[in-house]
Amino acid sequence: VSPGITNISDLRGKTIGCVREGAPADLLLNRMIEEYHLKDVKIRRMNPLKHVVALETGRIDAAFLPEHHATVAESKGFYMLIESQDLWPDMQGSVLVVKTDLIENDPETVRKLVGVTQKATNWLNANPDPTAIILANVLDTEPEVINRSMSRLNYTTDIDAESVQEMIDCMARQGYIEEGLKAKEVLDTRFLQGERDVY
Repeated sequence: VSPGITNISDLRGKTIGCVREGAPADLLLNRMIEEYHLKDVKIRRMNPLKHVVALETGRIDAAFLPEHHATVAESKGFYMLIESQDLWPDMQGSVLVVKTDLIENDPETVRKLVGVTQKATNWLNANPDPTAIILANVLDTEPEVINRSMSRLNYTTDIDAESVQEMIDCMARQGYIEEGLKAKEVLDTRFLQGERDVY
């Protein structure tokens, strides 16, 4: 957040930068707006890389960013007012999505996708320092910043259907999707069962 904003109530009437509708950071922003009754904020949609410049130039007063961008902004002197764990402790951050057609017609490819995702997740968890160096190069920042960011995240391929349902319900309340969608109807976890070391 910009200097002068020290608590969530200071965001009333302010302009908040956020990624596109439906992204996890957007769902967290909407959850904060609901919980803290901040209906009068203005939201500016932009790419995460543009948020720091927008904060520096005063185009926005605060930014709702996904990691690692949030910690990069913090490393540039901006105060992190609230973290995702404060708003939604068990939020499912990312999932692997494939079409039903691929599952039905080429389950072996899906199995390999799940396997390589698990392998990459395991490597990331076992090798945080090399991971931080790789991401620091991509994001043009220091590995220490990425290490701090990574400590705020839980890297897993586990799926929590209740958390996914909570996200679906939040998206429906925002009008991003139709109401009535059930997580159990769209989640297919059979490829996770016994497939931890595939590929």
